[in-house]
Amino acid sequence: MLIRGAKFHRRLNALRLLGQCLADRVREEGLEPPDLLIPVPLHRTRLRERGYNQSHEIARVLGRELGVAIDVRGCARVLATTAQTGLDERARRRNVRGAFVATGGFRQARLVIVDDVVTTGSTVNELARVLCRAGAARVDVWTVARTP
Repeated sequence: MLIRGAKFHRRLNALRLLGQCLADRVREEGLEPPDLLIPVPLHRTRLRERGYNQSHEIARVLGRELGVAIDVRGCARVLATTAQTGLDERARRRNVRGAFVATGGFRQARLVIVDDVVTTGSTVNELARVLCRAGAARVDVWTVARTP
């Protein structure tokens, strides 16, 4: 309910709480801070509809807490894909294929993709593929929730 409310009902305070919880978990695990945080980009149409990017809002808190910069210009979502909800794993992979482009270089950068929910991993895998092709040395994913 917390994530759904944050994502679809403009409960930005819930996103801030989720970002804080993720930052606390990263510190507890002793994870090495990356060079940059990359929130999963929304297509401009979806961003206009929603008014905010939930992954970016989580990344803001995470970046502030960990002292890591956020890059929202280095990649973009260029395809207005349908919502992944209700799609099986194969359909999800097809849905996001080619959805992202790198608009900057990430030569030897250690990156972390920040997402609110990972289900099959199709979205973050596609974004990671694009970031690696743009020169990233390493791409990890930090997420608030994982669903089956």
